[in-house]
Amino acid sequence: MPLLTSVVTHVRLKLMPGDRAIYSIICDDIRHEVGDKISLMGCYSGVMYVNAFPASLPKLGAYTRISTDYNDLIKSLSVRFYFGKKLLGQINGDLSEIKPEKIGDKSTYQLAMVCGPIKLEQPGELRVEIETGDDALVSESVNVMLRPASSQ
Repeated sequence: MPLLTSVVTHVRLKLMPGDRAIYSIICDDIRHEVGDKISLMGCYSGVMYVNAFPASLPKLGAYTRISTDYNDLIKSLSVRFYFGKKLLGQINGDLSEIKPEKIGDKSTYQLAMVCGPIKLEQPGELRVEIETGDDALVSESVNVMLRPASSQ
C-alpha cells in the first residue's frame, strides 16, 4: 500500500489493481529547491479566506500527485486547474517516455503548476481535474470565501 506524503497532511491510499488516485495541494507558490526538492508556500487546507471580492492574487499553485498501477502506466495526460468553471491553467503532455516513481506495485507522477496573476470575482472552489485518456479524476477542492467579520 503506497504512502503519499505532503507538507499539509498524510494520506494513505489503498488502491485496487487498475485504480488511479489524485491528490492535490493548492498553495500560494511552488519553488524548486537545490537537491531536487520542491517547497510549497502558503498551503490551503479546505478553505481560502479573502478580505473582499473581487480578490487579486499574484499567483497560485497546484502540486498534484497521481498514483496508478505500475502495469497500467499513463500514456498521455491533461491537467487543468480551475476556479469554479474558469480555467486558470492547463498542462498537456505525452508521458509515454517518462518513467514514474515506483512505490511497491504502484507508480506516482508528480506535477507542479503555478498560474498568475489571478482575479477571483466571487466565492467558489479551486480544484484540479485530470484526464488520462482512460480516466477523469478530480481532486478535493479548496473553497474560496469571504473572511468572517470577526477575524478581519
